[in-house]
Amino acid sequence: MTVLATSFADPANRGTNRDEPILMTLSYGKGKIFHTAMGHDVIALSCVGFTATFQRGTEWAATGKVTQKIPANFPTANAISYRSDLASQDPNYKKGLNAYDK
Repeated sequence: MTVLATSFADPANRGTNRDEPILMTLSYGKGKIFHTAMGHDVIALSCVGFTATFQRGTEWAATGKVTQKIPANFPTANAISYRSDLASQDPNYKKGLNAYDK
């Protein structure tokens, strides 16, 4: 297994107080596997970070190459970025319950 990215699991959110793998690659026979622990609901799936890493990871697993560029609005430590076209599929998004907007 090759860990590509980790995320801190904050004990305040019942986390382990450690950096935990969230993006990784594995080999299976002659095959390649890209695994992400990101994305558990519509809002999480609409994150530009999720969509970009998912697209790039699956492209790598299928072809062995990554040709897709990192989007200019890729999230940073200080800024979030999500696709409203995807987030709007969550019924709570229209009710103003989008956690990203709070």
